[in-house]
Amino acid sequence: GAFEDEQKVFLGSGLDYCPASAENDTMIISTNPTTAPPILPPTNAPTSLAPRVTPSPTTLPPSTVLCRPGLLTKFQLNITFDANPQEVFWVLLDACTLTVMERCQGCYVDEDPNSQITFQTCLPSFNETTGLEAGYVFTMNDGGGNGLCADGVCGSYSIIYGEEVIFESDGIY
Repeated sequence: GAFEDEQKVFLGSGLDYCPASAENDTMIISTNPTTAPPILPPTNAPTSLAPRVTPSPTTLPPSTVLCRPGLLTKFQLNITFDANPQEVFWVLLDACTLTVMERCQGCYVDEDPNSQITFQTCLPSFNETTGLEAGYVFTMNDGGGNGLCADGVCGSYSIIYGEEVIFESDGIY
């Protein structure tokens, strides 16, 4: 799908000192504004930090992912779709290295309209290079160009980082 609407959320304090600025991730994410980012396995991202919860309407309760305190921080994404879940895709980047930590593109094609999903993972709490608190850039995209709104109904999404709800969207972006 075409790159139409996107909304960025910044997580952690690592953004203050990372050599890669937040503007750079926009260039990486939307190098060609007519195509979505390619799905490639990250070459230097950790492969197994914690158990993953597969996005689906029957996702396990949020308490199922336990991250090792002090080393890993829980990232949870809750999405209520609009009528077109197949248009939703997102990417989570390390703000310092621009490494793709997680992504979802084309993974909601089988979701029902207006359904809900929860995705969880554990992210490194500290940047390996700087030793300081890690920072991440989350970008939510909608290929239909209408945010999470379609047919007069808006969905929404929220992000929990650690144990705190750090962002809530009404689906309009």
